[in-house]
Amino acid sequence: VNMRQRKSGGLGHKTAISEAFLSFRIGVLLWEPDARFEELLEFLDRHRTAADEVAFFTSPIHPVLPLDVIERRAGILKKRIAAARKAGFRAGINFLSTIGHCDEYLHLALHGPYAPIVGLDGARAGGSFCPNGENLREYVRQSYAMMAQAAPEFIWLDDDLRIDNHRPANRGCCCETCLRLFADAVGRSFTREELRAAFDAGTPAEKLALRRAWIAHNARSLARLLALIEQTVHTINPAIALGLMTGEYFYDGYDFTTRADVLAGPPKTPVKWRPGGGSGKRSRPVRVNPASRKYGRGGSARLAPKRGASAAAGPRPRASGRDGPEHPAAVPEVPRHCPPLRTTANGRILAPPRHHLPLRIYPHSSKKFQVSCFMCQGRQAG
Repeated sequence: VNMRQRKSGGLGHKTAISEAFLSFRIGVLLWEPDARFEELLEFLDRHRTAADEVAFFTSPIHPVLPLDVIERRAGILKKRIAAARKAGFRAGINFLSTIGHCDEYLHLALHGPYAPIVGLDGARAGGSFCPNGENLREYVRQSYAMMAQAAPEFIWLDDDLRIDNHRPANRGCCCETCLRLFADAVGRSFTREELRAAFDAGTPAEKLALRRAWIAHNARSLARLLALIEQTVHTINPAIALGLMTGEYFYDGYDFTTRADVLAGPPKTPVKWRPGGGSGKRSRPVRVNPASRKYGRGGSARLAPKRGASAAAGPRPRASGRDGPEHPAAVPEVPRHCPPLRTTANGRILAPPRHHLPLRIYPHSSKKFQVSCFMCQGRQAG
């Protein structure tokens, strides 16, 4: 996986690529037990040219974890990070679930007085929590402080930092706190039911204005939480680089410039960035290339056609990373996160799981071409 750092100052700031390197995300089961971690270091040492950096996952599951679990793992990670750096690798943390991805393994998840994300239809998430909830914000402050004290070189914030698609809650968050904040911003109060109806009421201009205001509200909600994380981490160590994993999050405003600047903070610490989304088939990896060229690797979003609408009505608003910020009236597809089948990072279903990874080296490839499989126990040469 090629990753690079970006100087602060907005995504429009051009920075020459000074270094390309390979970074591996390491699962909890590979780093938490002492014996497995020793095996991991030995393996990486044998294949030193295939790995420059390791990012240790905080969790193997996608809901938010209890604070005592975070505290225990942070203590172990401090030892693991020191050992990895001593062995010559850059080392940091991949914080998997800040507000939660979806509902799974809820018996192991965080419980307590935390406001869940509430969808526009009233569905409530069990493993994902509202970023504006004060109790959740205090949890985030404590958990990121624990991780920062583990002395990582960087901390990746995973792509659960989104407002939509926290299955079963979609098109959130419509909790009481979020509705109150939105009312303060637009000067009008809504219940969840009233807001849902208002999105499709009035003239096209009125509907568009309300939807734009809601998207801006979602962007502010994320920016506030990112600011809390930045302040917490950089108060402990301003040299820790923060990284954000993004995706096809049109519903959140695609406000990447602001988020990058927030994470850089007053120290102007370089920000890492992982453009998520895109899709491809394992049997034909080349299909990933067009998607990877898109800005933010966003897909397209289009207005759902009205019943009886004709094609003569003209093209529908379209949004994609390639074309810049989305049309505010565009309604993106809702990616299915955490389905039972193998998926891409943004939840698109791939082929059914198999026990092998088919890989084709074409005849015109150089004989010196080497392929490193993600966390495989070996390398193949064509």
